[in-house]
Amino acid sequence: MPPSAQPTRRAFAASLLSALAGFALAPSALASQASASADAWDRRRLAARLALLEGVRLALGKPYVWGASGPDAFDCSGLVLWLYARIGVRLPRVAVEQGTVGIAVPDRLRFGDVLLFKRRGPGWHIGLYLARGRFVHAEGRESGVTVSLLNASGYARRLCRARRYLR
Repeated sequence: MPPSAQPTRRAFAASLLSALAGFALAPSALASQASASADAWDRRRLAARLALLEGVRLALGKPYVWGASGPDAFDCSGLVLWLYARIGVRLPRVAVEQGTVGIAVPDRLRFGDVLLFKRRGPGWHIGLYLARGRFVHAEGRESGVTVSLLNASGYARRLCRARRYLR
């Protein structure tokens, strides 16, 4: 990534993370005062989402290194593995296997959903859905860990499946 693009990407990432924090902090279930056990469950859900969000913040801008799983460098499946390990979810190491566990996403994507893409060549690519058509992934050597639009660069066309590990 050219040095001149770094401040712009960082500013964009900061504004995106700020917006996402607003989504994560305002679930309607937390607003209601249900039973104590429901409140505890909601707090755990919120804590998991915030930990994922903090992991995204920490990973942004880190370099892409094939086979790396953080915290100083990542490949695409290593990033997803590292993000979910932060909240105690154990996943397989490789993208295609990460795309087969969890719950199939039938319709609308939500924060934390894992997206599996067919690569232009052999293999698979994986990322974590954020919100508003954006996802974080370890894109490649030139850009490292970055946020991309799902509709950009043909990602939506190559999307094979989405899996959900958060309830």
